[in-house]
Amino acid sequence: MNPVTYDTLHLKKHTSIILKDITLRFDKDTTLILPDTAFYQIEKGNFYKNLRDRWYQRRFTKQLFDLLFSIPSKDFKLDTTNHIKSENPYLALQGRPIGNIELTTLEALGTRMDDLQKRPEAVVQKLGNTVNFKTRNRVIFNNLLFQSGDTVSASLIADNERLIRELPFIKDARIIIDERTSSDTVDILLLTKDVLSLSVDVEPRDFDAGVLGIDHRNIFGSGHRIDNNFRVDNSSDQKFSYEFRYRVPNIKKTFTSFEIRYANTENRDFGGIRINRDFVTPQIKFAGGLEWSLQKVRRSQLSNIVSDQQFDRDLILEKFDYQDVWLARAF
Repeated sequence: MNPVTYDTLHLKKHTSIILKDITLRFDKDTTLILPDTAFYQIEKGNFYKNLRDRWYQRRFTKQLFDLLFSIPSKDFKLDTTNHIKSENPYLALQGRPIGNIELTTLEALGTRMDDLQKRPEAVVQKLGNTVNFKTRNRVIFNNLLFQSGDTVSASLIADNERLIRELPFIKDARIIIDERTSSDTVDILLLTKDVLSLSVDVEPRDFDAGVLGIDHRNIFGSGHRIDNNFRVDNSSDQKFSYEFRYRVPNIKKTFTSFEIRYANTENRDFGGIRINRDFVTPQIKFAGGLEWSLQKVRRSQLSNIVSDQQFDRDLILEKFDYQDVWLARAF
């Protein structure tokens, strides 16, 4: 008969262990001694759940946690057996004339698409909405594929809802058709919800080096986007570096975008522009693009090498001029 041996388990706090059909959770650091024949499974504490438990102890940090994080419920299950085509809700009204088109834009925080009466209550939500620029109406209307006087096309409206929802400054979008009682004409309500447009990213890399990113995807509610990247490295030859991008989407309702880029870093200088139109909808038959950029690259090369400590370092400068043109037709 073989002697029984044991395993020693050192469990950190907020750790659970599954033994057969029971689950044990330890709120303090614990040491367990189990036979080596025992089956067990260790589940470490969820970082975000533990963070929520601590932040929920105060009202302000609770509101801040709800603003920054969203923990999915374990009870959530995706029903993959009941699929509904996106155009189905509009099929019954196919061919009806379109009358008025109204737009309602919800603020980024404290509002709900399924409850238009809900208003932000938390201080953090109100503060976030105050500093956030609300999307201008014309920006949304520029992305509509239909107008008053057109007839309802179920596939077109469904595709338009998808197109607006995919805009980087829109969190969600719904197109609701309202029937009139006195005529065949229908009115359309376009409901959108903004996102927080400003984002700041700090990435420390050393005591004297780091990266700061400041991006805004909806400047003054215009839909324009600007990305800034600042780098500081006191140990390099160029202590300060900067990268910049500015993008204008959907110029004059043509779904043509314009982008300008610039960079000045330790290893390169870059500048370029790009004009582009993709097949973002089935109605677009022609697409194309034009791009030009100029880049200067700096790199070092060793020469006159005598030993590991004795050599010359030469600076090599290279220049690249890039152009690209493309045109496509959909059939």
